[in-house]
Amino acid sequence: MSSAFWLKPMYFGKALQPMTLRKRTDCREIVGTDTWTATLARVSHQDSCVGAILSIESARPILPNLVCHMPPTITERFPPLPLDELITTIDAFPRMEADEKIGFIRRLTDIHPTYNVDWGQGSIYRRCRPLREGEMPQHVNELIWRSDVPAQLGRANPAGFNVLYLANRPDTAFTECKVTENPVVLTDFVIRDAASIRVAPIGEMIQTYRTGRGYITGDNSRVILSLIEANASHAMQSLLITDAFLLDCFNGSHEISSEVALAIFEKHPQVNAIAYASTQVFGAVNFAVRVEDFWDAWAIRAVRYGRARHLSLGVHDWNDTRAVENITQGGELHWRELDDIDGQYVIDPPYWKT
Repeated sequence: MSSAFWLKPMYFGKALQPMTLRKRTDCREIVGTDTWTATLARVSHQDSCVGAILSIESARPILPNLVCHMPPTITERFPPLPLDELITTIDAFPRMEADEKIGFIRRLTDIHPTYNVDWGQGSIYRRCRPLREGEMPQHVNELIWRSDVPAQLGRANPAGFNVLYLANRPDTAFTECKVTENPVVLTDFVIRDAASIRVAPIGEMIQTYRTGRGYITGDNSRVILSLIEANASHAMQSLLITDAFLLDCFNGSHEISSEVALAIFEKHPQVNAIAYASTQVFGAVNFAVRVEDFWDAWAIRAVRYGRARHLSLGVHDWNDTRAVENITQGGELHWRELDDIDGQYVIDPPYWKT
């Protein structure tokens, strides 16, 4: 069984009536006499547990004759390494040879549940490319990954394995590219209408446990917290240490971080992107996106050319002077001058390769 769990938060609507489970304080699987199953999150209120639906196979009205079943906890379904073995091996990790380190990372990734979420239409992420003086991209291939040369080693990719790195904000993209004062091209990528991608955030469990809020899960972080707290003490500790260790590896050298990402991508072909907190900009989030079937979900919303100058601490002055007004089906970029700083630059409709 693949150790991934996917939670699509939903709440009671017209089709489903609110219910209260008396004296139930953890996650429960509620099975109706009709053919649907809903998993409920713990939302404690005195001696009651009011359910919030996490996943549902068939949305039908709740029937009065319900039977409660106790589902397995995360660690019962995906048993972690015994706590003593995990601690001993982590302590020895710095002294291991490279192939031993990779073997241990893959062993942990194989047994550790990979939290992943649906990321829906309209989400915009940016890619920066520093340019030489006088250089101006003329084709869409100059805005994406290089297909003419093997990929170089990166945080989320070993050498030869292509991903497209995207950032949540222009400042994040500029900082990740180490812009000081450069001409740059900034491309906005958007998830297309009626499309979505599956995103696996690195370290979401330990982030939620430590702060009460995940950097990707947001308002639904209580779901993760409930699932963590439902486990027995030593199993929960092993789960959290594993998540924290993999996060620590991902924030380390690229030789190690890329192996964590590759293990996740190979284990879960359905995961389109790995999300991770930027090590350059506090609070910022980056995506490492698989390039296979990239255009099935993504499109280019805008392309701007200008000059970016780093001011201080990840904040930049950005003066865009040109924008792409149209991209042909063959991928050629048609540029125009921006008359003012607030000039229209959105490509409508967005472009994607067919």
